[in-house]
Amino acid sequence: MKKSSKKIFLTLVAAVMAVTMLFAFAACADGTPTPQAGSKDVTLVIVNADDEKTTVSDTTETQYVDKWLEELHAENKITLAFTSSSYGMNITNLNGTAVNGSTTYFAFYSDDAENTNSAWGSYEHNQKTYYSCAFGQSNMPVKNGCTYVLVYTVYQA
Repeated sequence: MKKSSKKIFLTLVAAVMAVTMLFAFAACADGTPTPQAGSKDVTLVIVNADDEKTTVSDTTETQYVDKWLEELHAENKITLAFTSSSYGMNITNLNGTAVNGSTTYFAFYSDDAENTNSAWGSYEHNQKTYYSCAFGQSNMPVKNGCTYVLVYTVYQA
């Protein structure tokens, strides 16, 4: 291959890689929900292993559910233990109900229509249907007027 042909080839490869990266970044940006700034009135419902429900109504300026849960724990409104990973918050204990992640976990639902997926499941509470969150607690935005439901769940084989 001639020197000019190699330059053209390498330039084309670099251009294709640059365009591919731009599309990849754009796709990631579109999939990330934008949090609301300011004060928000929100509700948390926790359902334990005995199907007992705890409801906490709160006003927060926190933008994501994981930080809101930590805030509620710091204010002694809930008890919370979790681990963090590259995937975000992994709840290990909520209000005294432990989960191990391999056979039990807290399923995450909401009435935030923009950030849920009805195909992934639903939960009924007080004659209202909540749908599975499209994001984990660390990426799920806190939105004014929304309810977030964490339900103790046993993995189904």
